[in-house]
Amino acid sequence: MKTLRLYGAGLLVALLLVLAACNINGGGSGGSGGGGGGGGGSPDFTLSLNSTSLSIQQGGSDTTQLTITPQGGFTGTVNLSLVDGSGNLVPGITLAPPSVNVTGSGAVTQDLTVNVATSVAPNTYNLQVRATNGSLTKTAGLSLTVTASGGGGGGGGGSGVGTTWTLRTPQGNRLFGVAYGNNIFVAVGELGTILTSRDGVNWTQRTSGTSDSLRGVAYGNGTFVAVGSYGTILTSP
Repeated sequence: MKTLRLYGAGLLVALLLVLAACNINGGGSGGSGGGGGGGGGSPDFTLSLNSTSLSIQQGGSDTTQLTITPQGGFTGTVNLSLVDGSGNLVPGITLAPPSVNVTGSGAVTQDLTVNVATSVAPNTYNLQVRATNGSLTKTAGLSLTVTASGGGGGGGGGSGVGTTWTLRTPQGNRLFGVAYGNNIFVAVGELGTILTSRDGVNWTQRTSGTSDSLRGVAYGNGTFVAVGSYGTILTSP
């Protein structure tokens, strides 16, 4: 009987030791599992353009606005270039500025100027704005239509400029005036509308900072002047 009691006590002690070992191992696993919560996203950025289509005359230029949004604590200099679908630079088509600095956590916007040399053939070019920083490379599509520069000999009496007209896409608000200077058209209208165009065909909405209707615009001495309701006067630049 005494032997049986000792044997039972031994089994109980062994069982308690096994349970204790299981608890220790389980607790250790849980501890290592808790360590998986650390870390975060790698530094990165996204790229976008406010206008993905431009029409530029040979020898001219136009602008679009670039937005770079940092992610995961990204900062640094982002190098910019304008390339074709194969990643090659296009002779005669350049982009400025060549880089943008990202210094904080907020999105960075930058006006980009696309310049077209007179040697570039009239055509539609499917390009990409390429942004790089180290191993990071992002692209945004840009369709560029290059039109022929003006010129040619004088015309006869029955045909030519001002004789044949083409209806272009309406721009929404009523327009009251247009002026041309420094290789650009500027149109103004109701509710502070200001539009600009390099070729008279493709127009870009600009921010006027007013909701007053603009009744007229003129160009002189390197400056556009727009006037409107309630004595409103705007100048550019």
